[in-house]
Formats: sequence, structure tokens, C-alpha cells
Amino acid sequence: MRIALVYAGAKPSWVSALTIRENLRKVWLETESLSIIDCPYSRKQNWSEWTRTIRAAKPDMIVFLESMPVPIKAVCALVKIKSLKATPIIFHVYGDFSINTHKWFRLGPKLAGRRVLWLAASAAQHGQLKQFFNSEVDVRCLPFPVDSELYNPFAIDMDAPDKGHRFLYTGRFSKQKNTQLLLEWAAEYLHENSTASFDFAGPFDDIGGSLWGEKEPSGSTRAQWMKYLKSLPDNVRSRIRYHGVLAPDEIKALASKSDCYVSLSTFHDEDFGLAPLESLFCGTRAILTGWGGFSSFAVDPDSVKILPVGIKKNNLTLSKNHFFKALDKIIKRPKVSFEERQLRHLVFSSHFGIGAVSESLKFILQTPVKKFTGCNFFMKVHGILILKYWVSGKPVYKHTGTADPIYERVYRSYRKPDLNVNVL
Repeated sequence: MRIALVYAGAKPSWVSALTIRENLRKVWLETESLSIIDCPYSRKQNWSEWTRTIRAAKPDMIVFLESMPVPIKAVCALVKIKSLKATPIIFHVYGDFSINTHKWFRLGPKLAGRRVLWLAASAAQHGQLKQFFNSEVDVRCLPFPVDSELYNPFAIDMDAPDKGHRFLYTGRFSKQKNTQLLLEWAAEYLHENSTASFDFAGPFDDIGGSLWGEKEPSGSTRAQWMKYLKSLPDNVRSRIRYHGVLAPDEIKALASKSDCYVSLSTFHDEDFGLAPLESLFCGTRAILTGWGGFSSFAVDPDSVKILPVGIKKNNLTLSKNHFFKALDKIIKRPKVSFEERQLRHLVFSSHFGIGAVSESLKFILQTPVKKFTGCNFFMKVHGILILKYWVSGKPVYKHTGTADPIYERVYRSYRKPDLNVNVL
């Protein structure tokens, strides 16, 4: 089967998006019986030339590895190729889908009647997509993969383990990632636990809460975080270490010396989140919020604990008590051994490694792709709200907040308030 892989030639501005794209490409390359033709496009693409290339390749399937954020021009160019009218089109869906519904809705008529498959990265995102499409639309799950050769505990020259337990956060620092809250709760916990410590690494981001019109002044996220850190007493501050922005090898080294990854993120424009998964591949345990794709990582009850996410009229809520209890359970257990890290690496590689995801893709491709029956009226309504408010920098949910029935419907599948397992 000949596969045309479509993606933007320029590197995405977010490192995680680039990592996902490269790993997905490896998945398609490793899947048996597939012949891959790369079909990148640029911002100033000559679309006539690009379509000639694809037409000459005679693909059996066209796959969009990324959207950047919505490939309107590429899709419009493709649908003009009469010889490819029956060729299935696959979209790997990213977490920013819900803030670009106004653009995706425009593509609906272009894709109507064609065989189209939407690949959600998690069950949470699968549920969200079902809210926007007609019921017959073909939506399936295929997780974003992690390179198990890059993130593993095997290649680490392990130092003598620390006596105390080390907790780790890597990723972007921003309002919706709740990294300020994580710092404050970590400091409070360390007041009562003299042997524990926290490591932080990653870039600061002033993205704010755009759906609610909450903007952060440039540099404010870093300034607020560092100011609070400096205000802490020496015996606490010395056990909270910020390592800056690290390369993958440095993240792997740090994760391989940590006992547990922690995140309080409730980020609305990101479903999956690679950082905790990369840490799990390095053998740590994880404490994560029941938000978005995080719940999909709870494949091993001994490795991942999911914190419930509450909801009030104007915001989502997290329980400090639940978080501290989860930390206590880690503290009471022995530090993670190298043998345990190896086993955990194998467990998560079998679900999220490039090879495992390739096997899942092979199974998906065995089922014919259905014809796209269109976006529903709810997507149209939501797209109008996004276009009218969010695109112009105004709050979409200013007055009713999370109590807004449209908000509740869009993110209904993201929040896990009452899981039957792994909720502390």
C-alpha cells in the first residue's frame, strides 16, 4: 500500500509537536507492507506543483501527520485531484482541534462524501471529536508514540540513589499547566517532609487562559514562579531545583534518577502530553490529573495514580488533600529500583512505543475507512463562538465560565471526576 505522508516542511514552533510528528512518521515507516512517500508543503507552496507530485505518486491513502493547525490550502488542493477522489484521507488530530473548529467546519463540505478517518490520540479526545461530527463519522484512537530507544533507563549510568524520594515535573510552565500551584503545593509538602525533593525543568510560557480572556504579561509566568521560589525558607528552597530547558538526553538522565513524575495540568489546548509518558518510559511512577489524555496512561495501577478534577461555576478544581495523599503513598514505598524501571519501561513500551503503535495502526488499516458525513450543527455553533471571540482575543466563556453548557459539552470527555480505579 502506497502512503502519502503530508506535513508542513517548516518545524513546528512547539518542540512537542515536532517530536510527535517525527515519531508518527516512524510509526508509518515501521508498519509492514507500506510504501511511504513524503509530501511536505511550505507556507509559500506552489500548490499546482505539489498536487502534481501527489498525483504522480498514485497513493492508496493520504495521511496528514500534523495540521499546523488546520491544513485548509492543502486539503483544497487535494480535493481538486479527480483521480484521487476515492483515496482515503487520514488526519492525526492534535489537542488544538477544539480552538480551531471554525476552520475545520469550513473544510467539512470539501471532505463530504470522501472516505475520511480521524485518529484521536486518546479516548478523551475521541469523545470530544464525536461531539463535533455527525454520528456516522469514522473516529478511532491511535496514541502519540514515544521513542523507546531514546527514553529508557537501560542506557543510564546510574549514580548511587538519593536517600530521599525525588519528584519531577518536566514540560512547559504556564497558567493552565498549573505549575505555579504545583510549586506552592510542593513547598507546603516539603515543610512536613524533610527527605523529599522536587525537580523542575522546562520553558516558561505566558499563554494564559485564552478561552476566558486571561492574558499573561510577557515574562510574568517566570517572574511569579521565581519570586515565590526565592521567598521560601532555605531548608525548603534547597530541595526545589529548577534545571532550565533540557535536551532529551538530559531529561532522560533526570527522570532516571527520579521516583515519580507529577503534573497538575488542566491544559485545554493539549490532549495527550508527552512529558509524563516519557518519564514513565524512564521508569518513574506518575501522579497525574484526570484531565484529557492523562487518563489513558493509567494502564498499570502500580505506576500511575489519577487525581480527580472537580468543576465549579467558573473554574476546574483540584484537591490538595488528594495530591498530598498520593505523594505520601510514594514516600512510604521504597525508592524505585533499576529492575523496576526496566520492567516499567517494557510495560509502557508495549502500549505507547513506536513498535506497539505501529501494530495498532496495522490493525486499524484492516478496516475500510467510512465516508465522511460532515460536521454537525454543534461544531458550527462552537466555531462561530471561537471566530467571534477567541480569534479576536475576547473571552469565549467569560460570564458563565465552566458552567457554560457549550463548554461542558466540548470538554465533557476530558474530565475524569469519578474513576473506578486509581483515584486517590
